Amino acid sequence: MSQAYSADLLALYAAAPQTKIYRVHLFKIGPCRNGQMLYATDGRIPITFGGNIYHPYLYGFWRRGSQTIKIGFESNSIDCTVYSDEQFQPIYFPGTNSLVYLMDGIYAGLLSGAPVTIYRATMSKYGVVVGPTGGSLVSTRFVGEVGEVTDIGPTKCTVKVRDLLYRLNLDCPQQLIQANCRWVLYSAGCRLSQAAFTRTGQSIGTLVDARTFTTEAHLSTISPAGTFSQGVIKFTSGRNNGISYAAAVWTPGTGSTPDQIQLDTPPLFDMTVGDTFSISEGCNHSVVSCQNLQGNLNAILNYGGTPFVPVPETAV
Repeated sequence: MSQAYSADLLALYAAAPQTKIYRVHLFKIGPCRNGQMLYATDGRIPITFGGNIYHPYLYGFWRRGSQTIKIGFESNSIDCTVYSDEQFQPIYFPGTNSLVYLMDGIYAGLLSGAPVTIYRATMSKYGVVVGPTGGSLVSTRFVGEVGEVTDIGPTKCTVKVRDLLYRLNLDCPQQLIQANCRWVLYSAGCRLSQAAFTRTGQSIGTLVDARTFTTEAHLSTISPAGTFSQGVIKFTSGRNNGISYAAAVWTPGTGSTPDQIQLDTPPLFDMTVGDTFSISEGCNHSVVSCQNLQGNLNAILNYGGTPFVPVPETAV
């Protein structure tokens, strides 16, 4: 990638070799699937930049590897190696309440698709990266997203970071003419506030199987004809803390009978009785469901489908 160096950085290079220069990489990773950020450095001591502390060991030992450079619209990538010696000093994935080791979290996919920015900090005094202009001794070396994770083991793995040109190779169809709404629920296109349809402070009462559990108490919906089926569950404690899942089926109970909730897939980590969560109402992407959530007949103004377009057999 092209890089414009600051005047302070050019002056520091011009002072070499009379002035000793230190260079380290800073890795800004996240938000991850559980909403956490990782700030790591391949330096010896923590370095503060942009209001964040980049640690040499707290999030594992990160090292920058080989980088591909291609001309045109082909995607470039860079390989980063992560080391985590759990016997020397246990390293846990952030936000999991010290219950999930770093490598277990990476293996489970908590890094999948996370944005990554790699900086290079140049210093004449180790640990001081602010020049006459704040942050002027730090240059951006690579920006991308986490791709494939390979060679993963108990203490080491390789993370491929792809630049955003890889998105040009993804299948991206034009907007389809269909009756169902195309918006993701609670997205910017949907325009519904997720917080307005969320029950918080809930907990698991009993476990039925790897992806099914009952609640401690019956959950009432917020909208008149609402449902938690096809909704969103976000765990707020336990090994899945901060991770969201889709609720495939919600079987409501009564005032004294708890509900049963089945996730669409087993969670990344085992659930336990007492794990707390929040749950948001779901939507089947129909006009009726949209009107229920919007609370009025004007829901069609934000509806992302075309329910009144005739099918091809009857179109003139």
